[in-house]
Amino acid sequence: MTNPASTDPSAPYSGPACSLARRLGAMTYDGLLLISVLFVATLAVLPLTGGDAISSGNLLYAGYLLFVSYLYFAGQWILGGQTLGMRAWRVRLLTSFGNVPSWSACSLRFAAALLCWVPA
Repeated sequence: MTNPASTDPSAPYSGPACSLARRLGAMTYDGLLLISVLFVATLAVLPLTGGDAISSGNLLYAGYLLFVSYLYFAGQWILGGQTLGMRAWRVRLLTSFGNVPSWSACSLRFAAALLCWVPA
């Protein structure tokens, strides 16, 4: 039997959802990868400061790191529906019709994830 989404592009996606353990594993993996991406992003900025440390209250630097984080997640979600951590745990981000999300959907998802970190 075929999946209805494969024959009718307007039919909603009805594939299986992944478990909470796989989602948490992918989040942990992506968190570790994001730390390394932010280290490289900081390395790219250090020549502009003459090699001096960047102060902890620098809003421009914090905004830069937030933008790099956004590009890391949203860029990979747009290209294939998966980050590297999601690939390792076989988790995929799809719309209800089985397509990869749009830039606006990825931006909304990233903003919602940021709101989860506000209480921390």
